[in-house]
Amino acid sequence: MFMLVIINVFYLILRVTRIRCQLSGQVAVENFSTAFDSNSVIISNDIDSSVQSFNDHCTLLLDKVAPFKKRHIPVVNTSPWINDAIHSFRRVCRKTERLWKSTWLQVHQLHLKELLSDLHEMIKEARA
Repeated sequence: MFMLVIINVFYLILRVTRIRCQLSGQVAVENFSTAFDSNSVIISNDIDSSVQSFNDHCTLLLDKVAPFKKRHIPVVNTSPWINDAIHSFRRVCRKTERLWKSTWLQVHQLHLKELLSDLHEMIKEARA
């Protein structure tokens, strides 16, 4: 399934994110292929107008076959005590975890455990 997502974010009292997405599965692709008529595309000597005509035709067909659907998704509040230092340290922990999972060396596992304990201490200090 192909998905084209255009995100418009706006904050209200409830903090809601509006997402416009255009879903196109196999049926939509087949419908697009059958509905596409190359004769309706205006071909001229000017390449820009030809491309514009082709884009307009494809956009019109795509809107008919797979129209945009609007969804409202509530924004999940992140923890206010997570600052940039903790966020970047989490990245280091995840990177070290991926290294350990790829090598399964005990040295990497011990390093990961040390990093995780440091991360937990950082979070405790930030929450206090």
